[in-house]
Amino acid sequence: MGYQALYRKWRPSTFSEIVGQEHITATLQNEIKSGKIAQAYLFCGSRGTGKTTTARVFSKAVNCLQPENGNPCNRCKVCQGIADGSLMDVAEIDAASNNSVETIRTINSEVSYLPSGMKYKIYIIDEVHMLSVSAFNALLKTLEEPPSHVIFILATTESHKIPATILSRCQRFDFKRISQNPMLERLKIVAQNDGIRITDNALSLIMKSADGSMRDALSLLDQCSSGCADEIDADWVRTVTGGPESSRMLALGGAILNYETEQVFLQIKDAFAKGFDAIRLLESLLEYFRNLIVCKSSGAPAELIELSPSELETLSLQAEGVTMARCLTAMDVLSKAYDNTRWAKNTRLILEMALIQLSHPKAEESNLLARVERLEALSQGERIPEPKKVPVPEVKEPVQSAPAPKNPVEEKPTMQEPVVQPSVAQSQPTGNTSSVADCWTDIVHEIERQGNPLLSGALRSGEFRIKGNELYLLGLLPMIDTPQNKMAIKKAVKEICNTDMEVVIVALGQSIPEEPQSRPSEPDRLQELAQHLSNKINIIS
Repeated sequence: MGYQALYRKWRPSTFSEIVGQEHITATLQNEIKSGKIAQAYLFCGSRGTGKTTTARVFSKAVNCLQPENGNPCNRCKVCQGIADGSLMDVAEIDAASNNSVETIRTINSEVSYLPSGMKYKIYIIDEVHMLSVSAFNALLKTLEEPPSHVIFILATTESHKIPATILSRCQRFDFKRISQNPMLERLKIVAQNDGIRITDNALSLIMKSADGSMRDALSLLDQCSSGCADEIDADWVRTVTGGPESSRMLALGGAILNYETEQVFLQIKDAFAKGFDAIRLLESLLEYFRNLIVCKSSGAPAELIELSPSELETLSLQAEGVTMARCLTAMDVLSKAYDNTRWAKNTRLILEMALIQLSHPKAEESNLLARVERLEALSQGERIPEPKKVPVPEVKEPVQSAPAPKNPVEEKPTMQEPVVQPSVAQSQPTGNTSSVADCWTDIVHEIERQGNPLLSGALRSGEFRIKGNELYLLGLLPMIDTPQNKMAIKKAVKEICNTDMEVVIVALGQSIPEEPQSRPSEPDRLQELAQHLSNKINIIS
């Protein structure tokens, strides 16, 4: 006999071996022991939860010649005949491929015959919701008044598609998704008996990917063991399932929280190069932000988050630097992107657009909830803190950083880290004052507190230089260059740093002059104005 897959090799043969469905197996065993056997059963539940397996065990148990506490003995000729398919009185029908009315008419013509060598003739109809309307109508009468020697077992994953007239004639059992602890114990037994070496973290990942399906879990374990000669670890399971590493998601999430859009793009590029797709990345990001919410909401995240201790510590530190509102906004954006990937041809573009919305520094300006919170804080006279930098772990396979600029001297500093060019001398104001560069964040907050959010937002996205006693503001729109805005900046500098500085706004596309033109003193300006008026009078005369 050739190789047999694990999910077939370890298919339960008794009720006690069925995992996670004790509320169903106990009821069926009691019915068998008491002899109160119904004429029709309906098994509902998601895939891989044991519906068909329970139907087969039940078929053996009700016909077993030597039952043991409601379980089949698996030794008598009836149990062995049902197991190997040699007894024709237990028929399994796949309604997905045999959904016509002729199939049901054939069953109706056979039910009148007594079983040969068995007590009950049993029909197991899998995926019964796929039957046509005519087939359901043909089944209805037989299901309502079947012969005493016939039992129908209907199995489905979509019970809402079954007519109410069929539902009312069946004993319904709802199969639950298998929880983690029973599945973990079962996987450990299978791995130990088959000589498969696997770590606990790898088993946890297999359970997570299986999503409550024991069949899926055994299939994944089978696939992982086939491609790994040594001990199966978590990284190998992620490679098989196509899911990104935890360190990669922590690094990508940290780049999003730190508004490092360029690093986000590099992470996405590297992830696609490693073979991950947009849907799996979106699923992992949704889980990442869910874990952040758990860290901020729960006192014991280790019981609710499946990460290593070091990764959980990093996640907890990242959760301290992000608000609950931002996590909920990210979940909303990623959920919409996940829905859009079903219909989009370029799923990577959908992913990147969602991450731009979450990681670009300008994203907060389009977030209505964040704007409302900012306005409420300003109305109460509170100072809005700058977003904290969260720790970002290293990816096991590091992402290549962007090439450095050819001329580092010409690189422009960002507002978050004010840097003065080496060629530009920064003169510290004299007297009992602070450095403007060191207090720039407080200066911007002071302008926002004074009721000018447009100007403060422009200063956050722009850059500045200091030459002598002049403050140059670069990269601003021409509409910002007004006397009122200059006066507001000058006032904020005076308020925070206790120094007077001249404000020069340099619009987009312009550069700082090499030598700032000296401004004439007030007497010189008055003398120049008097000379100009004198010339005008002479011309009129």
